[in-house]
Amino acid sequence: MPSEFRRLALLGLAATAAAERCNVDAVVVHCEARCAGVNATSFSASNPAGTMLQPPAAGRNLFLAQLESSDERPTPLGGAPMIFTQLQEGAAAKPPASQGGSPSAISAVDAATFTEGTVYAPVHEPLSPDQLIGAIGPADKIEWQSAASGTLRCVDGRYATAGSYAHGGDFGEFLLALTAYEHMLQKQLNQARAQFWARNSSARNSFGRAQLGRAIRRAGAAPTQHAAPLPSLSQAETGELFSAYLGKFSSSTFSYCTDDDAVRRLADAVGAGRKLDMRRPPLEYQASLMVRSASPEYVGSEHIKWMLEQPKMYTVREAAREGSLGGGAGRRRARSSLPFTRRSPLPFPPPRYQVRRELIAQLTREFFAILWNDYHPLHARLSLDVLGGPHVERALVRVRGGMWCAAEQGVVPAVAAKTRAGAAFVVSTQAIELRRAELVTFFSQRVSPAVEPNELKQRISALGDGQGHLTEKAMAGMLRSYAVLVQ
Repeated sequence: MPSEFRRLALLGLAATAAAERCNVDAVVVHCEARCAGVNATSFSASNPAGTMLQPPAAGRNLFLAQLESSDERPTPLGGAPMIFTQLQEGAAAKPPASQGGSPSAISAVDAATFTEGTVYAPVHEPLSPDQLIGAIGPADKIEWQSAASGTLRCVDGRYATAGSYAHGGDFGEFLLALTAYEHMLQKQLNQARAQFWARNSSARNSFGRAQLGRAIRRAGAAPTQHAAPLPSLSQAETGELFSAYLGKFSSSTFSYCTDDDAVRRLADAVGAGRKLDMRRPPLEYQASLMVRSASPEYVGSEHIKWMLEQPKMYTVREAAREGSLGGGAGRRRARSSLPFTRRSPLPFPPPRYQVRRELIAQLTREFFAILWNDYHPLHARLSLDVLGGPHVERALVRVRGGMWCAAEQGVVPAVAAKTRAGAAFVVSTQAIELRRAELVTFFSQRVSPAVEPNELKQRISALGDGQGHLTEKAMAGMLRSYAVLVQ
């Protein structure tokens, strides 16, 4: 009986592994930036090329006949093998002179070699297309993971196992959706204000500042449940949405990341010693850790840390946002509908689409409150990755699979960010798109007041792409950039 049970279990695991695969035969690597000295596009196929399956041409048959009729014989065993002869000749030969292009490592710079590429070259040698293809592996050996139940890791080159990656991991994508939802609440409030001004064009000159605020609230432009100037999610609302997403909608493990350096600084700050386990810290330190968990100096995710340090860099004003969503006419309408100027301010500041630091802190507290509570029903759904070692990334790689694999089979390619060939910042663009579609569905069904799904999707996409661009520029701005398609 045990052997039969073991056999059935192995068959079940094999069926699961087979289900999370997609039949592909090619890996296409396209260099997008810092491409000096490499091919723009490289191709690797698991199937032989068509010319290899054709019979040899007449000229090739003649060449083979000449080889067979020649008097040359193989080198005897007592002599030096040909390969060692070639190695000795290569060692004695002088290395070829540089032919220009971006150097692969920082070196001495003089007047003769002074170029922008020489000065700003990365320290580590960039990955070549062949090295990248070798790191990803043959097309028929690439691992795949379910788009619905797969985990999104942080974009970090210290992961040595296959997976999918997004800026900030699962934590960053959910934070992005929360931010976009807050933006839509702010837009609804601004539209109500604009309607009030359209109905009361002379109110700005006839009311004082305090009277104007009361008039707007009486008109319904500022609902009483939002006492703040701009509507924002409270700690309880953030926790309710986070728990609902983990428990009733998402089927994947929710991942967040940090690193050894951040944990070490956090342990020193609370006096917990060098062996602090952030996944299960001692009870006496949890309150102090919770207070400091959202401080930039103690955050190990580069994306989240930069958002905390520079929230204004991740800001898009409403007029520009409306223009990006609705074109030039939308931008003009947004500007003309704002019923205030710098000389005649409203009792509330003009709304801005920005990353709110308190929202990041709220989600951080909710994550660790569940992670540190072994008896919480959602405890097993959370995962904290503590990464160690230095950053030695040699490229920025965006990976996506074919449309058939994602749309019909629901799987996306999973690659390792760190291999023997080198490390790279990997961004799984297709997995990110599918996760954002899942978040749009969740928020459009769960939140109140309701939001329009298409607009929420556009806002998440625009804000997420902009934030990702800023992080990539700060994190890997001078690294070689590739786009990889597995099809």
